[in-house]
Amino acid sequence: MARGYFLLNKAYKQWRITPGHYTELPKIAALQAATIIRFQPFRPLHISEASSTAEARCNEIFACTYALAILERHFVPDTPEKRDFWLRLLDILAQADIETLEPYVVDIDMQCVRPLNEYTLAIHKDDKLVINSLISIFELISDKGQQFWK
Repeated sequence: MARGYFLLNKAYKQWRITPGHYTELPKIAALQAATIIRFQPFRPLHISEASSTAEARCNEIFACTYALAILERHFVPDTPEKRDFWLRLLDILAQADIETLEPYVVDIDMQCVRPLNEYTLAIHKDDKLVINSLISIFELISDKGQQFWK
């Protein structure tokens, strides 16, 4: 997953970041969350038998918690006033199956280990909306988002 993040970050920088700029925390959070969703580190045995959101959305909750930690925010899904927002965010994360990383994922599945500098990945057209949406959401959640509403 860590190597996948670095590949996605490199592709993102080639797509969106002009020389002299750097990746800000909301962008790091979004790319980390998308990478976690792509690799699905948790595999529920019987997803259809999940008895809670936590069981059904374990990867999304992990991705969200990880991203929010980068932003120094806490994931509190069961507060009534925030529940709908968190459920929508989990739904968005569930759809963040980043196609950009497919060549790397295929290599992993084939147990082919290549140096990262051998990959030349470009952000897949289907990933642009997902990445932009996640970055926007995490910008609004972050301290940076507070400046938008003054």
